[in-house]
This record gives sequence, C-alpha cells and structure tokens, in this order.
Amino acid sequence: MSQKYIIVVIGMHRSGTSAVTRGLETIGIDLGDNLSDKSLVASADNPKGFWEDKDINLINMELLKEINHEWDSLSLLVEEEFKKSDLENLRWRATEVLRDKTEKHRFFGIKDPRISRLLPFWKDVFSRLDISVGYVIVYRHPMSVMKSLQRRNGFAPEKCYYLWLSHLIPCVLDVQEAPRAVVNYDLLMD
Repeated sequence: MSQKYIIVVIGMHRSGTSAVTRGLETIGIDLGDNLSDKSLVASADNPKGFWEDKDINLINMELLKEINHEWDSLSLLVEEEFKKSDLENLRWRATEVLRDKTEKHRFFGIKDPRISRLLPFWKDVFSRLDISVGYVIVYRHPMSVMKSLQRRNGFAPEKCYYLWLSHLIPCVLDVQEAPRAVVNYDLLMD
C-alpha cells in the first residue's frame, strides 16, 4: 500500500484555519465523514462552518480537561503535562481514531486550533502510526485576531495577544523537523 499522509492545520482561533482547511478539501484532502454538521457549527462568527472532525475535537476537549486547562487558559502548557500516565487511554483512543479515519484515504486532513497548544500529545499519537505528517501553519496578524476575539468572546486585548502567542509559538517551534507550510490568511484573502 502507498504511504499515507496526515495534513494538520494549526494556528490560532479566528486566524483562518477553517478557510484553509476548507481549501485543502477542495484540492482533494479528505477530512472524513464526521465533520461537525454545518447547521450545528456554523454561526454568525463563522457562517461557513469550522471544518473540524467531531472525534478529534472531543479528544482535544477531554485532553484539556484532564490537564486542567481550557482553550483560552492563559497559563503555559508544559510538555510534562502530556506525559502523565493517566493520559495513556486517551492517547490510545486518539491513535485508534486516526488509524480508522486514515484507513481508506492516502491524504487525510485534521484541524482544530486547540492542536496548536496540544502538539506534544498529538506528535506522540502520530509517532504510533505509520503515517507521514505535515503541517499547515495559518498565520493572521495578531491585531486582526484580537479584534475578532473581542467581538466573539469579549476578551481584553492583552488576553487576545497572549493567546495568539501561546498558539503560534508552539506551531513554529514544535514542528521544525516536519514538512510544513505557512499560510498568511490576510494574503490568502487578498
């Protein structure tokens, strides 16, 4: 059988990860058949949907809960938090979910901005699979992200900027050894 690939779209919330993921689907990257239903996911702040797999999203939310964080926690996530033995069941579940999702597809894409901060967990999961992994890092100017988060969540500018940093720094540092591309959302839209 030919080599399989996972393309992981990472970046900050409100940075264009949904638009880029939808674009990947249009060029033939399979996103699976368990995407959040557009009628459930689409909203005023993202009318075309988020293009996130429900199973991956659920694992990320459970993982954040297990390590006592939220997607918008301001505390740093440290690699040791992801090595706890009580995460092993979740790690194996994530491995099996991805194995099942990629079984019929040579190219498979996943997206959830939470992955940006959860890369140590996911990189361990990827290493358990015989799959090549590449990353698409979506960048949007921090001021644009801040304004969008203020409208959607009512966050203070300082929190928005810190969240932007806490999502983007791992995207750059934690995938240096992997194939990756950076997409500037503002240039893409232009």
